[in-house]
This record gives sequence, structure tokens and C-alpha cells, in this order.
Amino acid sequence: GVDIMQVGGFWKVGDKYLPLSDDPVQVKGLPYAVQYLKPSSGMQGETRANRYNGTCWIDRPDIDPPTKQADFPGGRASWHPGNREHQYASRLMLFQVLKALQKAIHIWRDADDFALPDKAWHMGEHYDSIKSKLQSWNNTACKANAVLPPRWCEVAFQGRSEYLPRANPSETSIRSLVKESMTIPEVKRNLYDPPDVWMPVLDPPDGDIDVLSIVENGVEFAANRQRIKHALDYIQKSKHRVALLNNNPEIVPGKGWYSHTKSAPDNCDGTYDSFCGHSADERCLLIGHNDDRGGLTYNSLSGWLILNIENVREGIIAIKVFANADNPLTKGWCSVNNEEPCTGTEVNSGVEDNPSDRRLVDAPLCEDFRFEFAIDGEITSWTRVEWEEKKMNVDRVVAVWTLLDDPGFSNGSSVDVELAIRMMGCDQKTTHDLTHVYWA
Repeated sequence: GVDIMQVGGFWKVGDKYLPLSDDPVQVKGLPYAVQYLKPSSGMQGETRANRYNGTCWIDRPDIDPPTKQADFPGGRASWHPGNREHQYASRLMLFQVLKALQKAIHIWRDADDFALPDKAWHMGEHYDSIKSKLQSWNNTACKANAVLPPRWCEVAFQGRSEYLPRANPSETSIRSLVKESMTIPEVKRNLYDPPDVWMPVLDPPDGDIDVLSIVENGVEFAANRQRIKHALDYIQKSKHRVALLNNNPEIVPGKGWYSHTKSAPDNCDGTYDSFCGHSADERCLLIGHNDDRGGLTYNSLSGWLILNIENVREGIIAIKVFANADNPLTKGWCSVNNEEPCTGTEVNSGVEDNPSDRRLVDAPLCEDFRFEFAIDGEITSWTRVEWEEKKMNVDRVVAVWTLLDDPGFSNGSSVDVELAIRMMGCDQKTTHDLTHVYWA
């Protein structure tokens, strides 16, 4: 069978099992890890004041940040969970993993001569069973979504993104698909190497359970520098070396695609020793936050982005696009790829600087907007009206466009496809981020 579960609701995990934080005196008698997690009606203000722990900088002799550091991390909205909620939810989920590991060790311990059958080691048959049952299950969020094509819910997708954090970030970025002959400017580097100094505000009070000390057992849990080295090495070999067949001379690599992301994004995987977002212009270097809505920023002067998409079997390619304020790389340009000098006409972005991500989801397009894409050199062009008609609003701030949906595209074989996209007609009045590429 297929076991499917949801542990509570987002960060309100296991709420009914928590002791009530009833008043400022009583709460101090509770274990530190559960204080303020379930406040009474009269403790809401006290709870908000104790929801977050964090600081932006602790002086150290080897680093002098060029940007003035804030007193504490931003983003402390009243509806956001704080350190305590995240810690409690993660420990509940981790407890299930630890229980499963303990059971596995006991099975191994109790086996004759510690020998286990192959099915105890290999999960392929179990995964195939889950996959087939999910494909036949009609009560899924995917099939309930009115805008998604039905067959999308029954095939296995692959994808690349610039959103963070991601597993294996150097291998799962859109940048890793970029054709070798095309150059994307380097992402920002961190101001300094790990590790950060420890923040005392994260320590539990004396006498309370210190989980980190238990895990370390006297040996400091240092950053995994070998993993960081692997990410840097992978960047050097991540570009595709095989030039796919493309006899269309119009499709040449663009020079105006900008990587809009945190510094060192290829070391941004959400793990304990991830180390990204430590750029020289960061106002809170100790925030340790991996979340980022990154993308490849482009406008009508950027030219073609050319990607090599491997193993297309089901004939599906789609992209997710998000509006942006401007493209720093094309500022001052007056022609595609900056090939022609300016004539004195000032070109400005049509959107205010530093806008909210959420306000830009439906930013207006310029009147002459045109979107073009090419599958293996064959160009398709959409007008502004067609672009709007083909937009699928899958969810809040999630807009997706289908570029290919042809079940017979590869006749059941896995093929590699060259995908190229560009915007035209808007100069710098309209700017977008390509955030995700999906295919199956």
C-alpha cells in the first residue's frame, strides 16, 4: 500500500500536545524548547516578543563588513513562524526519521549472521508500487487543479530552478543547462569563507537540554568544507559539451542575461553547513537564511537564452516566469546585446526600483511585447495577447507557460532538446526572471 501523511499544518505541528504558556512567570517553568509555542489569549504580546532569536553581526578581528549591519534580521512579520516554531516542527519530523533508523538497525541486528535479503536493501519495487498507486489515485491536488493539463499529473517531471534552497544546488540550477557557447555573468561571491562565529543568543539557558551539545558529544560540528569544494568543482564541468543540431543562424547566444540570486548560490542547500548570502552588500551577514526567489533576469535587449534539455521523453517543456524591476546588466544599453551605440535616447525600466516580489506577479507588459521560443531551432512567436492567454496561474505567485506538449514528440524515446527563449519589443520597459524550467 501507499502510506501518505501530513504532519500537522505547516508550522502548527503537533500543537495539541504542547503545554499552555499561560503567564510570564509560569512559562519560565516550562522546558525551554516549548516555551511560548502555545500561548493563552493574554500571552500573545509576550509570545511575539520571544518568538525570534538572532543578531546580524558579532565583531571579529578578521572581517570588517563594508556594509553597515542591521541590529537584527528582518522579515519578522506577525504571521511568520519564529525560531521556536521551526525548531519544534523540525524535531518532530526528525524524530520519525530517528525511529525508522532505530527500527532498521534492530532488523539488521536481529538477522542471522547480519545477512539481510536483497529486498531489505533495494527500494525499487517499493517505489514502483507507490508510483503506480499514485498515478491511479484521483484525489490529488494536481488532478484537482483546474488549469493543469491532466496528463501532467501522471508523468515524472524533471526540472531546474534558481530558487533557493535546493538539493545539490550546483547541479539543479538553470545555469547548469546553459549552452557552453553562452556566457552568464558570474554570481556574487561571499565576503568571507565559513564558518561564522557562534551566536550565543541561540544557546538554551543553563540547565536546559542542549541538543547540539548532545549531538556533538564533545566534538565540534564544523562546516563540511569538502561539500563546498565539490560544489565549486562541479561548476567547472556543469556546462553541456555536446552541441545539439541547430541550423538556425538567427539563434545566437544573448549577452544580457543576468543571474539574480544570493551570493554563492551553489552552496545554498538548506543544510546545517550551507553558506550563502554572505555578500559584501548584505545588511545581515549572520542571518543564515537560504530562502531566495532567484532567477535569470532578461528583457528585450538580452538576446537569446539557449539551454540544452536532456532526456525529454513525454514531449513536455514548460517554464515559470516572474516579473522583475530591472536588469542591471543591460542598464545603459540601447540595442540587443549592446551591439549598437546609443543615440542619446534614454532608456529606463518601466517598473519602480526594489519593488515587492508579490506586486510584480501581474506587472503590465509593454504594448509591443513579444515572446519567442525555439525548440531545436524552430521558432514560435507569441504576441502580448497570446502570452497572457497561455499563462497558467497554478497557484499564488506561480505562473507557468507550456512551450511543448506533444505526446508523440519523441515516440517514447528519451531525446535531448535545445530550447531557446527571448523577449522582444519592449526595450527595457518590461523585465522578467526565468525562475524554473520543467520537462518530462
